[in-house]
Amino acid sequence: MKDFISGILFFLVAGSVCAQKFTATASKNPVASGEAFQITFSIDGAESGFQVPDLSDFNVLSGPNATQSMQIINGAMSQSVYYSYSVSAKKEGKFTIGSASIISGGKRIESNSLTIVVTKGAPAAKGQQQGSQGPAGGENLYVKTSVSKSKVFEGEQVVLIHKIYTRINLIGFQGAKIPSYTGFWSQDVPGTSNYTITKEVVNGSQYSVVEFKKTFLFAQRSGTLTIDPIEVDCVVRQQSSRKQDPWSLFGPTIEDVAYKLKGQSIKVEVMPLPEAGKPGSFSGAVGLFTLKAKINKEKVRTNEAINLNVTVSGKGNINLIDPPKIAPPHDMESYDPKPSENFSVNAAGVEGMKSNEYVLIPRYRGNYKIEPAEFSYFDPEKKSYFTLRTPEFNIQVDKADGDTSTSGRMTVTNRNEVSVIGSDIRYIKTGTFPLMKTGEHFFGTPWFYLWLVMPVVFFILFLLLRKKHLKENSNIQLVKSRKATKMAQKRLANAKTHLQGNNKESFYEEIFRALYGYLGDKLSMPVSDLSKESIASALGQRSVSENTVQQLLATISACEFARYASSASSGDLKGIYEQSILLITKLEEEISKEKKSSPVQADR
Repeated sequence: MKDFISGILFFLVAGSVCAQKFTATASKNPVASGEAFQITFSIDGAESGFQVPDLSDFNVLSGPNATQSMQIINGAMSQSVYYSYSVSAKKEGKFTIGSASIISGGKRIESNSLTIVVTKGAPAAKGQQQGSQGPAGGENLYVKTSVSKSKVFEGEQVVLIHKIYTRINLIGFQGAKIPSYTGFWSQDVPGTSNYTITKEVVNGSQYSVVEFKKTFLFAQRSGTLTIDPIEVDCVVRQQSSRKQDPWSLFGPTIEDVAYKLKGQSIKVEVMPLPEAGKPGSFSGAVGLFTLKAKINKEKVRTNEAINLNVTVSGKGNINLIDPPKIAPPHDMESYDPKPSENFSVNAAGVEGMKSNEYVLIPRYRGNYKIEPAEFSYFDPEKKSYFTLRTPEFNIQVDKADGDTSTSGRMTVTNRNEVSVIGSDIRYIKTGTFPLMKTGEHFFGTPWFYLWLVMPVVFFILFLLLRKKHLKENSNIQLVKSRKATKMAQKRLANAKTHLQGNNKESFYEEIFRALYGYLGDKLSMPVSDLSKESIASALGQRSVSENTVQQLLATISACEFARYASSASSGDLKGIYEQSILLITKLEEEISKEKKSSPVQADR
C-alpha cells in the first residue's frame, strides 16, 4: 500500500513538473547579421504574466505574437502557449538572451537562456532578398506609402495607407515595423486577416496590390513633419536559385524566399490654424461637429435633482477635444460632470461623441436661468471657424412638500448626500455659564496674549501654505507628473472592464493610452512627440533599467500590433494587463528613486 501511494505521488509530481515546462528556442542558430529569425517561448498548461527578457542586442521586427494549441489524447486535454518574436541581429558576435519568466501553477518560473551566434551577413543576390522602394527600374515587389494630403492644417485628418505591389507569387507577409508618427496623433483602422487583392497599372505594368495597413493621422503642430519608412517582411514562392539536376523528372525546384521591404519617408506640410476670426471659445477642434444639450426637467421642487447632458459629436479629432463647460446658477448646487465617450474608426475616418452629464440641485424656490455654452471648431474644407451654442434653459423651482424653511444653511457631507438645516436660529439656553471666577480678570492673563497672537500666527501660516500650493501648481508639467500614476490607474481600470467583457480592441486601446499617457505626463513630453526611440532615451536619462525599458517597449509593440492585426487579438489579454500594472509600478519606483538620489532634481 505504501509503495502504491508513493507511486501515485511520483506521477502527480511528474505531471506537475511537465505542466510547468517553459522553454526558449530559436528558429536558426547561427544566423547572419541582419537576417530575420524567430525566438519562441513555449509553455505547457495555463499561464499568465509573461515577461520577455532583454532583446536590446537585436532588432525586434514583430512580437510578441501569442498563439495557443490544444490536443485531446485518450480523453485527456493538453494546452500549449507560444510567444514568438521576429528579430534580426544588429551586428556580428555571440549574444546571450536571458531567461523569460511566466506564472504557471501559481508560481513564477523561468525559461532556459539562449546563446545566438551571429556571423557576417552575406550580400543579397541581385533581385533577391531585397525589396525595392519604388517601381522605378521595373521591380517585381515593393511597398508603397501614400497620404491623402501632403499639405494640411494643424489638427486636420490625414489618411495614411501602406500597400504592397507585386508581380510575383506573394504567399504572405508579417513582421511589419510600424514607423513612429512623431508630431501626429494616430488612430489605426482595425486590421483584418482577409486582405482584398486589387489590380493597378504602374508605368505600364500591372501589379497585384494588397492594402495591409490604414491609419488616420492628426498633426499636433505646424511645420514640415516627416513620416518614417515602414518595413515589412514578405515571403515569395519562386523557382529555387540552386543548381537543378538536369536528369530530374519533377521539373524545377520551388522554394519560399523571404524579402525585407522598406518604403520611403513622406513629408507633410502642416499649416497653423488662422488667427483671423478665431473665436474665444475655440479649443482645438478640427473637423465637422454638432453640439446638443438636453435637460430632463425644467419644473422641479427644492432639493430635487436635475440632469443636464451636453454632447459634442462629429468627425475629426474628436478624441482630443472636450464638450464645453456649463455654468449653473449660483444658487444651484452642482457636481463635477460625469464624462462618457464613444468612438469608431472605419474607412471614412474617426468619428464619435463625447458628453458631460451634470447633476444640479436647486436649494431655494424661484426661477433660474442656465446660460448657453459655446463650442467652436475649424472646418478645414471651408477654411473657416464655426461656433455652436446650447439652448438657454429656464428652470422653475417650487417649494417641496414639508419644507418650512425660508432660508437654509447647506451642509455637504459627501458627493451623494446633502442635508439642509431647517433653521439658523437656535433657542437660547437659560442659566449661567461663567468664563472666569468672580473677582478674576481675563485681561493680562497668558490666555489673553495667546488668543491675541493666534490669529496672526494662523494668518502667516495660511500665507506660507498658499504660497507653497501656488508654487507647486504653477508648474503644469510637475502637476501632471504627480498625477501620472493616478491617471494611468484610471485607464487601466477601463481596460479591466473591457477585459472582463472580452472587448479586445478597446482593451488594447486603453492599455496603449494608459502607457503613453503615463509616459507623457511623467516625462513631461507631449504624447504626439513620444516614440519608442524618445521613450527609451528619456527613461535612460532617468536611470531606468534597460530590462524595464525593453519590457515596456515590447508591451507597447504588442498593443500597437494588436490594434491593426487581428491575429494578435488571440494573445494573453490578462498577461498584458498584469504586465502593464507591473511596468507602471516599476517605472514609478525607479524614477522616484532616481529623483531622490539626484540633488539637482531634489532642489527643484
